[in-house]
Amino acid sequence: MRNNYSESDKYKWSILPLHSSITSEEQQKVFLPAKPGYRKIILATNIAESSITVPDVKYVIDFCLTKSLSCDPATNYTCLRLEWASKYQCVQRRGRCGRVSEGFCFRLVTKKFYDQMPQEAVPEMGKASLEAVVLQVKILNMGSPEEILALAIDPPKLSCIGRAVANLKEVFCKTCRFFFIFAVLFRVFCIGGSLDA
Repeated sequence: MRNNYSESDKYKWSILPLHSSITSEEQQKVFLPAKPGYRKIILATNIAESSITVPDVKYVIDFCLTKSLSCDPATNYTCLRLEWASKYQCVQRRGRCGRVSEGFCFRLVTKKFYDQMPQEAVPEMGKASLEAVVLQVKILNMGSPEEILALAIDPPKLSCIGRAVANLKEVFCKTCRFFFIFAVLFRVFCIGGSLDA
């Protein structure tokens, strides 16, 4: 590996981002071969973990971190949280190099720390707020959220599903109340009706 590096290489890098927020045209640039005399460096999020294969990747530098949706049970607030990846995720990342020829993976954690990392990640359904999932189940009209979500490989707790349903009912009631008040005020002020009608 030392033979491949020269002092002039640091001026000949082609740095390409790869994440879900960039356009598909920009994402396609990672598949193009590097210009002669340049090293292609791809800065990727976990989008590159399993969904793509870039044939000329020789080295993967893995920080063993991931961002995933998490929900605070006390506030029911969902946000992206930086956390340690699972071993399965790290193995997927290692698989990005050496597809066509020999490759190397460097993990920026100690072996002892890596050995203590969880084997699998907690499913997103177990970490995120269930309101969106419950709404999707209701839209599909395939049964009650409790029945449908119980069929999941790692089903959420019934108490969490119940809390999500209760939250959605509360939001619906508040939204209906708001629209009713808005309709009454619109009628009074814009159409010239009265509050008695």
